Amino acid sequence: MERSAQQVKAAIIAATIVLVGLSGTPCFATLWDGTATWSASGTLSTGESPPDLIATGTWAAGTSMYWTVEAIDLGGNGSVDYFKYSYALSSTFSPDWSHLILEVSDGLTADEIWGLNPHLIITEGDPSTYDHSDEIGIPGISSINGIKLEMDAPGLDMPATVSFYTTRVPEWGSFFSKGGTGTWAYNFNFGDVWDETTNPDGWGFLAVPDTYSVPVPAAVLLGILGLGVAGWKLRRFA
Repeated sequence: MERSAQQVKAAIIAATIVLVGLSGTPCFATLWDGTATWSASGTLSTGESPPDLIATGTWAAGTSMYWTVEAIDLGGNGSVDYFKYSYALSSTFSPDWSHLILEVSDGLTADEIWGLNPHLIITEGDPSTYDHSDEIGIPGISSINGIKLEMDAPGLDMPATVSFYTTRVPEWGSFFSKGGTGTWAYNFNFGDVWDETTNPDGWGFLAVPDTYSVPVPAAVLLGILGLGVAGWKLRRFA
């Protein structure tokens, strides 16, 4: 997944390391969190328009996707060991959540993700390209390189919150959720490349695993990047 501002990734990592380096052992620090919400009026709860999440079917009246990314330092030595990603789908009606497709970096492999919810699996062969031919509901000619998360047996319900661990650093990306017949949801900027200049806060995206990996010693990284990045805004809202 190509991004337009490599220095932004580096600043995020450095700021995270500053945060965890000031904490005890182990450290679990929320790096990013946010909510993408669709309402029947097409207006965000923040008053912005158009909506940052598109939903159809029974999800079309009050569906949201909430996510968090936690930076975890197991040794309390100022290094980020890995991240915990969590995604929670909620709706006015039961989400009836069939599966979640999450955009990931082109270089990520399935074995770099662990700690999935019980019975939750990554579709064999993923990451792979998903577009409208693979998933009815994905808009137009848009496509993403993604992992499909689903249950390992028929009849099992997806958990309300999907979570996993990876050493991959967060970046803005896309998702596609499928429910019952004619029911799906995806971010407003689905399939687009995030642009720091025009969209610095990641509006219409959510946090996904990207290219850069940890652990990285704090002293080494901060020495390369400079202490100015310590003031980077740690908590981002889309």
